[in-house]
Amino acid sequence: MVFVAPNFGVNNAAARLLTWPFARTWIPLLVGRERRVETLSPEHGRFWTNVYPIVATLPMAALVRKVIGKSFSKVSIPAFFIMSEKDQIVRPDMIERIAKCWGGQKQVLKVVPGPNDDAEAHVLAGDILSPDLTQQVVEKILDWFKSIK
Repeated sequence: MVFVAPNFGVNNAAARLLTWPFARTWIPLLVGRERRVETLSPEHGRFWTNVYPIVATLPMAALVRKVIGKSFSKVSIPAFFIMSEKDQIVRPDMIERIAKCWGGQKQVLKVVPGPNDDAEAHVLAGDILSPDLTQQVVEKILDWFKSIK
């Protein structure tokens, strides 16, 4: 299993509000009906969803909440965790915590986005947001697959 900047915790203290009772009703009143992400380039605008209903974040928050309290020590599937310690979207400390207690063969790769890569250090590969990291990440994933015993 390859995890690239996995969401084991949203890097925003207000995210816990998304799991509160009746959030589907009052969250849009509090923060607005839609979430808008700045479009960084024509390709980003064309191939990404940069505007979506705020209630679309509720299932994500519920899943993250469900995962947080679980133990992964009995999981035997090999795992490769790719992360940035500077990730502004998900919590790097939670990625490290889950990786540390992972029961199967595991490896953690910490990458450092450069000036041409995602400024939020979350999208760690891809021509649109992190073109300078793409080759490195792809090579590391392929090397990891070859190393699995």
